Amino acid sequence: MNRIGSIFCSFFVMFIGYSCFRHGIFTTIAYAGSKRVYLRKGEEHPLNTKTLALPALSLLLAFGAAGCSPDMAAKQTGSGFTPLGKEETAKIKVLFYNDQAFNMLYGSAFSVKHPNIEVEVVSMMPLMMSGNPSKEAFDQLIKEQKPDVLFLNAEQYQRLSGDGRLLQLDPIVKQTGFDIENLHPTVVELLKSKGNGSLYGLAPSFGGRALFYNKDLFDRYGVAYPTDQMTWDEVLQLAKRFPADQQGDQRIYGYASSGYGMGPASGYFELVYDIGLTQGLQMIHPDDKTIVNMKSEGWKKTLQSAVDAYKSGSVRPPAKPTFDENKPETIYTQNPFIAGKAAMTLGGYYMITSMEQAAQNVKSLKPVQWEAVTEPVDPANPDQSSSFYINQIVSISEDSDAQSAAWELVEYINSDELAKTLSKSAFELLSRPAYMKEKNGRSLESFYKLKPSDKNTGDFTGVPISFYAAFDKAANQEIEALMQNKISVDQALQNIEQLAQQELIKAKAAQPEDNSAQQPSTSP
Repeated sequence: MNRIGSIFCSFFVMFIGYSCFRHGIFTTIAYAGSKRVYLRKGEEHPLNTKTLALPALSLLLAFGAAGCSPDMAAKQTGSGFTPLGKEETAKIKVLFYNDQAFNMLYGSAFSVKHPNIEVEVVSMMPLMMSGNPSKEAFDQLIKEQKPDVLFLNAEQYQRLSGDGRLLQLDPIVKQTGFDIENLHPTVVELLKSKGNGSLYGLAPSFGGRALFYNKDLFDRYGVAYPTDQMTWDEVLQLAKRFPADQQGDQRIYGYASSGYGMGPASGYFELVYDIGLTQGLQMIHPDDKTIVNMKSEGWKKTLQSAVDAYKSGSVRPPAKPTFDENKPETIYTQNPFIAGKAAMTLGGYYMITSMEQAAQNVKSLKPVQWEAVTEPVDPANPDQSSSFYINQIVSISEDSDAQSAAWELVEYINSDELAKTLSKSAFELLSRPAYMKEKNGRSLESFYKLKPSDKNTGDFTGVPISFYAAFDKAANQEIEALMQNKISVDQALQNIEQLAQQELIKAKAAQPEDNSAQQPSTSP
């Protein structure tokens, strides 16, 4: 692949990965060498089990007499889960994006370790390309194909476990001695909370954000470094300590948003949205997804804080990103933090990958000497993250006739051995923190310090995708008028709500009867 293609491919992977979080419309699937594949889902990766003796001679006789698998016999006798014997053969179906992706990411290596288990992939691509990946269509696919192992997002996991359609894993984890103690406790707790106190799946990775800062800029201007669990007010005040009177190439900003214009918020509204998300504010009414919910004191204070920060010159104003195929380095040079023009930015693990790629491919850019602290927090809930999410949960069907073999795959994907391998080229945070303590000598602890927010602020379940762009356009239109002192904050919020409400009605009317599978929640 030539240099342009390589840079573009790397950026595309990062771009889609970030969209997974911001839009909530993709499910992050897994790693592939040094690449990360981000795929699907309408909402965005090896270990041996212990072989146990069969509990009773009657069970052995049942196997022989019935001529069935251990799983079938276990179900018939009510004996529970029985680990797959080393010499036993089995076949399982896996619900995944497509067979090529699965084999590249898991299947080939899994087959080497478990040659006695045949894996058939049930592709979700036809459903995704149908234009109507609804909850009903998703459920119908499961009903028809009967997959043994399912890759689910958080909404699907909670719904299917609540319906009794997923196998409870707590007793299997205990019986097989699976190393769950060294998984990130927050991931396990979140999975259990969505499973009504029980474990119905395992997640090899998770997502979240941190506040990155450029040590060189802080040292140059004698500004104290950011610290963990700062509020947005504290971050924006810190940003104001950088000079705002420089021009041209010398211009430095205390803070800049990502600059990629992705997700449900971009432009001026991106900062407003980020602050509001931290405060637990919601754009859509939590109990009625047909109502836009912007006229509140919380949103008023948030909007005023963001506008004041922009007007002070301490926060970089938005700029529409462009890509010049003749100058692929513009992917990185247009990011103010990567270009060394912003002292702080909010980003996910993808930001680290982007900085590494910039250092490798754009010699004109000085590598950023970065460090990271926790993302800004709500002062009322300083130990909670507003961006923590799990979008890849590996579960077993309760109706599977090959649960023992299915567990081998689930265990493999979530094993210590695989996590160690993936840590060398991870594009997302691994659920086994022992392998993600640092990156290039810099601590990653800030990503693991906070627990998920108990406010479902990022839940866009049932909200049509087409609404996001319309809302974003309306919000930026009114904020620009506010920045020019043409309207007041109250009028801006009123206009945003009215315009957005009209767009939501249009989007709802145009969508299929149900596309909730297309909008799973990315928030806890």
